[in-house]
Amino acid sequence: LSVVGEAKPIVRRNGEPVSVRPSEVVLDDVVELRIGDQVVVDGEVLAGSGLEADESLLTGEADPVLKHPGDEVLSGSFIVA
Repeated sequence: LSVVGEAKPIVRRNGEPVSVRPSEVVLDDVVELRIGDQVVVDGEVLAGSGLEADESLLTGEADPVLKHPGDEVLSGSFIVA
């Protein structure tokens, strides 16, 4: 069951999108986030518009948090917009 529910992040390597296991994400990988994705590592937003993260599992805050380039995203949160 743990394999079925495991997130499959998409990272950019050599300019190409590659689906990897969370344990295969390495330093300096750029992770592409889409609606419904779980953030698998702490990081910084590089680009995006209207990105909102549900951090309720981490902070208890029920409202999604709007993220801008330069903002931190936290592992365990979910992308909702």
